[in-house]
Amino acid sequence: MRGLAGRVAIVTGASSGIGRATAEVLSARGVCVICVARGAERLETVVNGLERAVAVVEDVAAEGASERIVSAAERVGGADFLVANAALDGQGTNVLDLEIAHWRRLLEVNLTAVFALGQLVARRLVERSVGGSIVNVASINGISAEQGFADYNSSKSAVIQLSRTMAIDLAGHGIRVNAICPGYVRTEMTAPYLDDPEIGPRIAAEIPLGRVGEASEIAETIAFLLSDNSGYTTGSVVTVDGGRTAGWKGAV
Repeated sequence: MRGLAGRVAIVTGASSGIGRATAEVLSARGVCVICVARGAERLETVVNGLERAVAVVEDVAAEGASERIVSAAERVGGADFLVANAALDGQGTNVLDLEIAHWRRLLEVNLTAVFALGQLVARRLVERSVGGSIVNVASINGISAEQGFADYNSSKSAVIQLSRTMAIDLAGHGIRVNAICPGYVRTEMTAPYLDDPEIGPRIAAEIPLGRVGEASEIAETIAFLLSDNSGYTTGSVVTVDGGRTAGWKGAV
């Protein structure tokens, strides 16, 4: 992929799942990866396995987190790319029972932190007069609602619209912004559903390809969206779900 080697990328939620896979794919293509996550021990394990990487132990929703993350990137030349991947799962309950405290915390992580970090990265790119690329990790839940996940569905739908708006606002500066919507992917977040003997097979049955995705498959698509190979792609919502939303029968 053109335009990746020698660049700097911030990847949030980098200690596991899609974030870890993305850090590994980018590093293998010569990118210096600023790996952001809350767990120091697990994050250090990821960084130690990469060619060029910096560990930033941070809660993306914490006060001043965006500034600290961007500062870490500036110490190695400044971020050219951002992959806003860190997210919390929904409470998994009927909207009548959804706790407002959980709702607020989830939106802080899944939406507000995506906006704050994306805004700051974009500002630095404009100051440096260089183009860049941002990929916000949304979900097919942002396209088609899943029962019992009003909090998660709402946050990911908002990330899609945020990405589209950022793409329009930043196009004149040569900064591309896209959203990626994974379907069911095997990660620590989805393991409770996928490993359930009743729910797991039902999920696979609703996917035309007949299986859930791997984190590396999402990471490869993210790398493409960051690269110059996708230079005419901005404001797009890229669905990577094995065809599930092409004929989704409804919530499992």
